[in-house]
Amino acid sequence: MAAGAEALLRPRFELLREVERLAREEGMDLFGCYSGAHAVPLTGFTWARSVVVFGLGIGEKELLLGVRQRGWSRARQFVDLLLDLTACRISNLLLRHGHESEVIGSSQAGVDIRRLAVVCGLGTIGRNGLLITPEHGPRVRLAGVATSAPLPGEARVVRELCLECNACAEACPAGAIGEGFNEARCREYNLRLERGASFRKCSLCTDVCPGGATPGP
Repeated sequence: MAAGAEALLRPRFELLREVERLAREEGMDLFGCYSGAHAVPLTGFTWARSVVVFGLGIGEKELLLGVRQRGWSRARQFVDLLLDLTACRISNLLLRHGHESEVIGSSQAGVDIRRLAVVCGLGTIGRNGLLITPEHGPRVRLAGVATSAPLPGEARVVRELCLECNACAEACPAGAIGEGFNEARCREYNLRLERGASFRKCSLCTDVCPGGATPGP
């Protein structure tokens, strides 16, 4: 790399390292960055040049799936609050460096955080419609930040992580997993569960997925 080009790119790499360091300090297990033409259509922000996605590996299904509890003013998850707080801190960091930025919340409508995670190289989409990561399988929660900063990070190709084992399809009580994933059928089934007194959601496809599972003895 020519000395001039290296000098131009150095501040971008330094800023990315600063952003990742902040995410790691906040306890994030996963971190990825993408910079390119897909940033605008995937985030919906016309000024977006880059996006960072980060997340937590979750062992407790109640935190993973957002079980509603009586008395909560909003159906929010404790882990989502941690993710969104980290996103706010990263956004503020980028703003201080003079770059436009916007938080992509962990439960934000209108932005598919899973697709962003894929272009950031964090995993692939499984038959159950969820992001599957090498480290935690589908047992993750994610958030992100879109920014005008030209961070270094081309789209990364990750090997297919779905094993096509059919475990999720066989476990799905809604019959939402077949040749493709029927999101409407999954949503309808969960809405029926949420109307009950338990305030629970279905977690079977996540429970049975062998992706990222800890090997047995």
